[in-house]
Parts: sequence; structure tokens; C-alpha cells
Amino acid sequence: METKHIKVIVDDGKIIKASCRRLPDGQWSVVGWGPSLSVRSTSVDNDPLLYEFIDALLYINNVEPNDLDSGSVYDALVDVIQ
Repeated sequence: METKHIKVIVDDGKIIKASCRRLPDGQWSVVGWGPSLSVRSTSVDNDPLLYEFIDALLYINNVEPNDLDSGSVYDALVDVIQ
């Protein structure tokens, strides 16, 4: 399976990491890590689901979601999954 990794440095200097894996059906499974938790989404094929995943990813990294950080992570993920 094709796997790609992203690493985004957000506004407060924290590093947000995620791994994107293409499933046999063509969908992407995305896993993001925080210091003690991970968050997974097996469907990020539309913006509301993608932003929900990003908000959860920022939350588990103790980053208050804002437009700049959410947009940076969004851009990095979209570069991989599209």
C-alpha cells in the first residue's frame, strides 16, 4: 500500500504529524499523532470530514484550532491525498 507522511510546524512551534495510506479501494486512511493519543480517519474525501479530522488532530496536540494552523495542515494533507 502507498503510504505518505506529513509534518507541519504550526504557529506555536509544535510539530503535527500524520501518515496517509491509500487503501485497496482507492480511499485514504489517515492517522495523526499527539503526545499520548492518535486519531484516525478512513474517509477524508470531503472537506467537512477532513476539517473534523484536522480539528481532532490539533486538539490531541494541545493546539487551539485556528484558521492559520488548520489551513496549513489542510494544505499538507490535500497535497498528499489528491
